[in-house]
Amino acid sequence: MERFNEPTVLFVTVTLRKPNTYHCFDNAGFHRSLLTGWTRACEWHPGYYLIMPDHLHVFCVSDLVDSCPVKAWCKKWKGLVSTNVGPRNWRWLPDCWDTQIRNQEHYLEKLEYVRQN
Repeated sequence: MERFNEPTVLFVTVTLRKPNTYHCFDNAGFHRSLLTGWTRACEWHPGYYLIMPDHLHVFCVSDLVDSCPVKAWCKKWKGLVSTNVGPRNWRWLPDCWDTQIRNQEHYLEKLEYVRQN
């Protein structure tokens, strides 16, 4: 399917390496660091997001035709967040999981999934 003049919207999930580090995201400092990391990482712009105890979901869009791969964007902001947060007892999984949103119905389906979380 060819799409013209429509942004690419991705649904991205990023997870911690150790599931026993629950609630490490549950603080204002992490949230501030996350927003700062997303701002500095550029290219992909986060929209609606949800921070869970051991992972997070984010819808993002790029305004560039040839934007960097979303995995590179995630790697960049995860590094920035880790640096900003300082000493911590958790680590990110090295990758991320992403799905390209096909249409409004698909977006609403994923949004409901996040809401159910």
